[in-house]
Amino acid sequence: PQGTTSRIEPELSVCSQLALLWRTRVYVYTALTIAVVAFVTSGIQFLLDRVLTALWGLDKSFNTTAILFITGSGSLAGVAIGPPLVDSRGGFDDAPGVARTFGILRTMFVLSSAGAVAGIAATLVRLGALEEGFAVTKLDPVLWWFASAVALVFGGCNAAMAANF
Repeated sequence: PQGTTSRIEPELSVCSQLALLWRTRVYVYTALTIAVVAFVTSGIQFLLDRVLTALWGLDKSFNTTAILFITGSGSLAGVAIGPPLVDSRGGFDDAPGVARTFGILRTMFVLSSAGAVAGIAATLVRLGALEEGFAVTKLDPVLWWFASAVALVFGGCNAAMAANF
């Protein structure tokens, strides 16, 4: 047909294909992003119930609802913000867009890391309060600080992952 070109490429071996993928930064960052999100998601969901029970004395039904809300709201915010932000800054269409996208992805991971540090700080504050014998309620500001920090972790990770697609 007119306007099309057909070029026969020699087939690459599996090792050559893997080497080509390894040299493709977008592929490597995407694979790492997916791995990080899967690791963080499974780890946090597993530990959240234990932390909420041990530090705040909350029951399992409240914990399940809280975990669904925390992970769901953070993930939803990340997926809603990440891709439009990347697309508005150039996406993956050209080299400058890719460079800006990598900067955005780094920022998203910095936000996730900040959420993790804030979550650790909230946990330490709550441990100190336990030693002092402070009462626990579901309106405990440290509990909401902790929940917001975890949601930030999920938001940043999911924004970065969704932005790659």
